[in-house]
Amino acid sequence: MKNYYEILQIKNFATNEEIKKSFRMLAIKYHPDKNKGRKDFEEKFKEIANAYEVLTDSIKKGDFDLRLSRQNLNKKATEPTTRTNYSEPNRPTYTEGKKVEKKEEGFKNSIFWIVAIVIFIIYLLSNSNSDNKTTTGNTKADKELEKRENAKKPKTGEIDFKK
Repeated sequence: MKNYYEILQIKNFATNEEIKKSFRMLAIKYHPDKNKGRKDFEEKFKEIANAYEVLTDSIKKGDFDLRLSRQNLNKKATEPTTRTNYSEPNRPTYTEGKKVEKKEEGFKNSIFWIVAIVIFIIYLLSNSNSDNKTTTGNTKADKELEKRENAKKPKTGEIDFKK
């Protein structure tokens, strides 16, 4: 499929004014009346006129842009990619147009989860042994908080063995 943007020598996001300006410049250059007897110029002029017709009609342009983007995606998918220094787990690599799955390094992944679970268990055990009291690190403030908590509790004559 021909790329009409390349034929008119413009960017994919060119405005209608830029398309028209480029068409006029190229039409003058490749017009058959100006270049008599040159078949290649006549063919080029026809391509330019066709490209201008498609890119100035909004419906045809939308259809062309969609087909062009699909073609570019397919082209990129079959091109070999170059690897970079950083690790890309689970991403397929392409070699000579064939898709090759990269093997995941399961050992590193499993160690990560084991360490994460152990840390979580230690966290749970350390919090379950605490008295669920709020402490500020300041002994005077902690005593004041304890007095307030004790004042809120109803006095029933029970002995508090925690002191």
